[in-house]
Amino acid sequence: MSNDFNEDNHGKMTREEWIERAEKVADLAWRDSLKKVELMALENEIILPREISGLHPRANAQYTRTFDILQEEFMGRLPALFAYAQWMKWVAGWDGAYWYMHSIEQGVVLDNDFTRSRCTAEGYALHEGWSYAIYNKQGELNRHLLYQAMSERYGLENKPSDHRVLLALELHWLWLASDPSLDRDKFLEYLYEAGEASALSSGLHMWDEGFKCSIEEMESDPNSKAALSARRLLAKTAAEARHAPNQAIREKVVARYKDEREEYSSKDSAAIAFTKEFPFEFSTIRDWLKGA
Repeated sequence: MSNDFNEDNHGKMTREEWIERAEKVADLAWRDSLKKVELMALENEIILPREISGLHPRANAQYTRTFDILQEEFMGRLPALFAYAQWMKWVAGWDGAYWYMHSIEQGVVLDNDFTRSRCTAEGYALHEGWSYAIYNKQGELNRHLLYQAMSERYGLENKPSDHRVLLALELHWLWLASDPSLDRDKFLEYLYEAGEASALSSGLHMWDEGFKCSIEEMESDPNSKAALSARRLLAKTAAEARHAPNQAIREKVVARYKDEREEYSSKDSAAIAFTKEFPFEFSTIRDWLKGA
């Protein structure tokens, strides 16, 4: 079987028709994920304790420190933040699951155990990770008007930053992990997700703070050496973000494709699937797969 695009692999569709179908799949997945989560009737408020026990003392202390940071910012609306974060979690999981379901139906990816195992939110998260799925979904700028509307529905004045949503989920997973009755697999799963949420949140926070400080310096004294340095730093960072894809992620994508190539009908289908897991466009990932 060829791993490059050809009409036989795609029911006589042209490449353009096939990519158009894949884009339609993404829209259907988003629509169905919203409907699915609406039917779940999630809680409008989730109350977590300020302190937990049952983990290592440093993990317990980290939980309380993070709780206090969020409490100071959100005051009486902290339960609403926790609930909104859970909405985001389930939307991200079901969006990924419906993407696989519709992709199988539309012939975008092959129908096999590999793809079917990702056709539920839990199955998708088991393979791809909850935190990373949420991180990617939050980064879709065309969804932010809906995110703002959902924030207001939960009683939050403004859409919480991606950083704060991940912190809220970190607390939720640490709280779940502190349950002494958990079996080992669930305990490790919750700790892993808490760690992933913390790491992704820290990266977003460092970028936001650095950007804010640079802007403040330029506004206070546009001609200062520090402001000029800040301009150069921001320009350099922006250029790197646009033109230098993360090499570690590129290597991971190529390695994944080599391990799983038989699960995809073409490199195009693999590239589209990987856009659900990695924060890069189809064209970038497809370019990485050349010669793989």
